[in-house]
Amino acid sequence: MIRIRLSKGGKKNNLVYKIVINDGDVILRLSNREKTLDLYKKEKWCSEVAINAGVPTPKIFDIGIIDDPI
Repeated sequence: MIRIRLSKGGKKNNLVYKIVINDGDVILRLSNREKTLDLYKKEKWCSEVAINAGVPTPKIFDIGIIDDPI
């Protein structure tokens, strides 16, 4: 069973969804702001540095742009 729920917080810069799946929870953040992709790239890099240093940090699977939004 998969459940998707819009988070009540974080609406100023992102839409944040919590996706509950059998293997665990996933957070999906969406933004239509022009500079957000660069911020997401920096956040992914920071997350990887923290993980490599042994700091418990959520893994960021991927970032990108949707070419043809619905």
